[in-house]
Amino acid sequence: MNNGCEIALNRTGWGACHYFIVGLCGVCTFVEAIASLVVFVVSRLIVCDLKLEKNDIIIFNATQSFGMAIGSFLFGSLADICGRKGIISFTMVLIFCSSIALSFAQTVFLINLFIFLLGLGLAGNYILLRVYLIECLPIKRRETCLAVIDIAWVLGYLSALGLLYN
Repeated sequence: MNNGCEIALNRTGWGACHYFIVGLCGVCTFVEAIASLVVFVVSRLIVCDLKLEKNDIIIFNATQSFGMAIGSFLFGSLADICGRKGIISFTMVLIFCSSIALSFAQTVFLINLFIFLLGLGLAGNYILLRVYLIECLPIKRRETCLAVIDIAWVLGYLSALGLLYN
């Protein structure tokens, strides 16, 4: 950002809108962490339930990683063109819809497709939330808010592990 943007951000100060934005991004990051762990844990159950081969676990994990690689590039580029707020909403809807659709998928193709879409949304959301916060927060509070977002990710990851422990 140029110096004029930083001056304008510092003049606006810190208010309720900033707390709301950081809180909302924290909740989105919390959900993202839970969704990112689902494929690694549930893939073993999918293999047993659908009587697939154990090598399919590797394919499921590779599909999610490939989706994440494509998603970070795709949504990062789209956000530069279309704006970040709309794309963040789209990635959250993509995460939600692909998670729900993955719950009902019964073939290997559909499972891989929805895992790929989940990876697209997860990586796009990860990149966009942090860049959005960097662009709209004053420099004095930026690093603290990014740390809060990362703590929300860790809490989401740990809560998912705690819920899946049974």
